[in-house]
Amino acid sequence: MAKADQKLCNGCPGRPKDKPTVVQPEQISEWVKAAGAANQKWFDSPGVGYDVRIEGKDLTGAALVVGWHPVHVELFREESAAPEAD
Repeated sequence: MAKADQKLCNGCPGRPKDKPTVVQPEQISEWVKAAGAANQKWFDSPGVGYDVRIEGKDLTGAALVVGWHPVHVELFREESAAPEAD
């Protein structure tokens, strides 16, 4: 089964071709902090709370906020923000 999975995923976008890039914890912390400074657009959620769209220099994402508390947050690194290889 592992061989079949490897064969299926060889052409998957975003799959490391060689050794994966090592990301330091400090880099992750700085990236997450950048979300606080990113542009936010707030919309009424179709259900409960607010749907918040997040766009920054190196990231994009969304959040569900209920009662002024984030219930769910997802952030994605933009392609231009690939970490430097050591």
